[in-house]
Amino acid sequence: MNKYLFFLALFIFSLKGLSQSYLDGIFVLNEGNMGSNAASVSFISQNNQVVDNIYGLRNNNSPLGDVGQSIGFHGNIAMIVLNFSNAIKVVDRETFVLEATINTGLTNPRYVEFFGNKAYVTCWGDGNVTTDDYLAVIDLGTYQVESTIPMPEGVERIEEVNGKLYVAHLGGYGYGSTVTVVNPQTSAIETTIAVGDLPNSMIVKGNYLYVLSGGMPFWSPNAETTGKLSKVDLGTNTVVSEFVFSGIQHPLHLSADADYLYYTIDSNVYRVSFSDTGLPSTVFINTPVTDQLGIYGMDVIDNKIYIADANGYAANGFAHVYNNSGTLLATHTLGNIPNHFYKTNQSNLSNEEYKAVKFTVYPNPTAETVFIQTDKNVNVAIYDLTGKKIKSEPYTFAGINVSGLPKGVYLMEIVDKKQKQVVKLVVK
Repeated sequence: MNKYLFFLALFIFSLKGLSQSYLDGIFVLNEGNMGSNAASVSFISQNNQVVDNIYGLRNNNSPLGDVGQSIGFHGNIAMIVLNFSNAIKVVDRETFVLEATINTGLTNPRYVEFFGNKAYVTCWGDGNVTTDDYLAVIDLGTYQVESTIPMPEGVERIEEVNGKLYVAHLGGYGYGSTVTVVNPQTSAIETTIAVGDLPNSMIVKGNYLYVLSGGMPFWSPNAETTGKLSKVDLGTNTVVSEFVFSGIQHPLHLSADADYLYYTIDSNVYRVSFSDTGLPSTVFINTPVTDQLGIYGMDVIDNKIYIADANGYAANGFAHVYNNSGTLLATHTLGNIPNHFYKTNQSNLSNEEYKAVKFTVYPNPTAETVFIQTDKNVNVAIYDLTGKKIKSEPYTFAGINVSGLPKGVYLMEIVDKKQKQVVKLVVK
């Protein structure tokens, strides 16, 4: 292929990627009623345009699945956890084109986190059994569950911090009050941290892990308890301070910006400064949510507060968007039961940011292995000049083996959290 044809192909490939990419906005996961197979993802653009069911739009109107629980992002992929389908859909995080479906080894999957070239998924197992919860360990090269790590009951939220996995135990259909620390390199539980009853969300800020616990509900066979906000020192894995909610209150949905922690109680949003010595007594935002269960989800992204309104659970839900002063900016109609908000990749990197993460590929041409000069976690995809994806995997120091590819010219896409770079790769 001459240089003109190569650069023409590269130009067409770049246009194709740009025209099909969801950038500079917010993804909203819509859970969908259980048994309806109605999970979906909406996209809110930076100019407040909403595109619903982007997975169906990019995958021949195929259904996403049953009960969209959460989404995890790693390199150039998004892993959509489908609780009632017992599956994960792996999609390109910008185009939402399906790359793989994982539907074995997952029973009641909940949340996903990443370490190295593995994904770790919290799985309840059978909700009526207290001894079968586990972390499913997924190889990101093959998208197969390669092993499991047995866990105490009710594994829920999971965060990777400094090479360790912090797992909150909500209790499944039972009751939990701990966070366990797992070493992913040994698959061993290193310690257990006692927090409040039913820890429902966690935030990492600096050297601390903040854990919000909702407390036992009134319908619990045990005594009803109030919520608690625990601050865990990540150096010692010990609780260094706790705020106990007065009376009986059941807080949910912990999120944060640079200065404040935000949480919800019923239909209201509260905020507490990281330097405060007590919990607030006044409501920060009184939302229009009227459902009996209150606010169904909340995330703080780029100084905006996104509120998920399930709107009775049977119809389309809403997103109420506020600035960090508490002023309502917009209300968007979404899919059925919105529950989580996620920031998309950004296209407007400055030149300084771009140069700081530019990758060098060597040797090129190569006959066996290609390496990337980087200290970042990146994902690599290799395409032929028709745009067909030939290979996709997380990069490791062992490099990318291309010895099985026919000789010729390929396009190598390298993606980290800040950018996507495409380079010409020659296999000789």
